[in-house]
Amino acid sequence: MTSESLVKVTGIALILSGVLATIGFSLHPHDSTGSNQVLWVGAHTLVMAGFLMGLLGLAGLYGVTSSRVGILGFIGFLLATVSLVLYLGKLYWSAFIYPLVIERHPEFIRTFGFIPGSDPVDPVVKTVFYLGPILFAAGYTLFGIGLLRVGAFRAVPVGLVIVGSFLLGLWPLLPAVVQHLSVFVSLVYTVGIAWIGYLLATGEYRTS
Repeated sequence: MTSESLVKVTGIALILSGVLATIGFSLHPHDSTGSNQVLWVGAHTLVMAGFLMGLLGLAGLYGVTSSRVGILGFIGFLLATVSLVLYLGKLYWSAFIYPLVIERHPEFIRTFGFIPGSDPVDPVVKTVFYLGPILFAAGYTLFGIGLLRVGAFRAVPVGLVIVGSFLLGLWPLLPAVVQHLSVFVSLVYTVGIAWIGYLLATGEYRTS
């Protein structure tokens, strides 16, 4: 596979990341798994698939720009990668493990605060819970700033990724009523990342 083909694959991965995550966020119910478990699992699976594509795309995007984004971009890339891995773990728990455990051991769930969308009780769980979005916001912001500095892509899609990731990072700290707007907030990030993917897939980016 040539370097040009790898760049196109990276672009396609980022486009799929944005599309799958957008559909998943749109379908995601705001109540418990009990009301519509099929929709709950399906939405989480789509978002997980989007984030997996995001991991692949992020690695390829850094590979394309690594020689220019410097230490700032490198740190951002690492933080964003870790955040996506943490998010995948959280999504897997919510989709496939939580529904089984809550039926058999509800006290375990309540003791540690493992209920999706709630504030965890256990200090370690709470740290991991908030670390994901914080690293997500910090990682994509730093990486995005690195991309803006070298001018590899248009400013608008990179700006959307920065703003969108920052808003998503703050989301767990916002009131539950506001969180019902998560679909619209997620669009800011997903449109930006899919746009960058399109620019990569079509070769509309600066190589130097």
